[in-house]
Amino acid sequence: MLGTRWVAELPVIRGIHWSGFWRGFPGVAVASPTTLVRSGKRAWAVAPVQMLTINELQDTGANTLAHSSLFERLRVLNIERYYAIRDGAVLLRILLRSRHAVGLRRLSFIDSNLNEDAVTAIVNSPHLTGLEWLNSGRSEFQDQHAEVLLNSPTFTNLRSGIFRSPQLSDVMKKRLKERFPTATV
Repeated sequence: MLGTRWVAELPVIRGIHWSGFWRGFPGVAVASPTTLVRSGKRAWAVAPVQMLTINELQDTGANTLAHSSLFERLRVLNIERYYAIRDGAVLLRILLRSRHAVGLRRLSFIDSNLNEDAVTAIVNSPHLTGLEWLNSGRSEFQDQHAEVLLNSPTFTNLRSGIFRSPQLSDVMKKRLKERFPTATV
């Protein structure tokens, strides 16, 4: 496969793993965003990285990325194994209230469980104005959260996503499907 060969040719950068592609350019995966901020210039010297997967969002990493101008370069943010019951919503609020989050086009929570506070932190972010796709993972995504997505001027660019939740009413599921026909609800 061509992509595998391309990734094999990329330099080894401690703590950064080349992972997937976004619009033809390699993405990176890190255990902590602090690693990306520390070594990101080396990664960007190789390719215009626009996709980041965070394997474990912790307090220091959330704060570091939120205050870094490197965050502005990202278009795709994948957060893996974020458990809001364990980790709380404060880390998401820090990250998504950063003015540097404005460039994000895709936000995805993979193997994550988001409680109501975490979902609220997402839909109340004033800087996700460019977001086109959202995967809320396994979450307590409720009718009031869907209402924000449907009506908030922050989310006018949102086109699709994955909004699975047993807490959504049938009426709201229907409204989400009408607005986002390609979404998984």
